[in-house]
Amino acid sequence: MLDSGLEAIVGGYHGDPFRVLGPHRVRKVKGKPSWEVRAFLPQAKTVAVVIGEESFPMTRLHDQGFFLGELDGSPVPYRLRIERWHGAAEEIEDTYRFPPQ
Repeated sequence: MLDSGLEAIVGGYHGDPFRVLGPHRVRKVKGKPSWEVRAFLPQAKTVAVVIGEESFPMTRLHDQGFFLGELDGSPVPYRLRIERWHGAAEEIEDTYRFPPQ
């Protein structure tokens, strides 16, 4: 599911990006709940999930800028710390953290 959704997001033709991007509850092997935070940020060199004072690096899954962060426990509220290719860094709200109205 994620592979086809990832390609659709990167390709710009996904009909419901909230199904792919933002926080998603998943289960690990031993059944303990965990979360994934997914972001499409083509302008980013690196991305991290920031919860309070803690920072969790995200993994780049696609060259076009699709990132995945795996977390134990609820990630909400969180922000994303982006390091851009030209060296500037900033923290932003993840639009996909907020469900559609």
